[in-house]
Amino acid sequence: MKEIYFTPDNIDDEAKRMVAGLGAFPGRGRRLPSPGAVIPPPGRAALLVLDMQDTFLDEDSHAFVPSAPAIIPRVSLLFESLMALKMHVIYTRHINTEDDAGMMSRWWSGL
Repeated sequence: MKEIYFTPDNIDDEAKRMVAGLGAFPGRGRRLPSPGAVIPPPGRAALLVLDMQDTFLDEDSHAFVPSAPAIIPRVSLLFESLMALKMHVIYTRHINTEDDAGMMSRWWSGL
């Protein structure tokens, strides 16, 4: 059974707990309005948005991540905040066909 790590009700507290567990880092940057979200000074970093694809976000998918509904609004807020600061945002997308999937076709159904 898939575990739900984040829900709309617990995500703020869980994010704070996770960030507190990171410890102090010099030059961490300033905090966003969203609890637990931190951004570095412009020009020092980019946001990498990974695995935010339908296969993980669609409740009907075999690979659905149950915490996705709680995470999506936070990713959107972070994206919007960084774009307003003219920082880079990079999305990744994994694409395979039956011809080039190799082992991926065994791990994942419905390429």
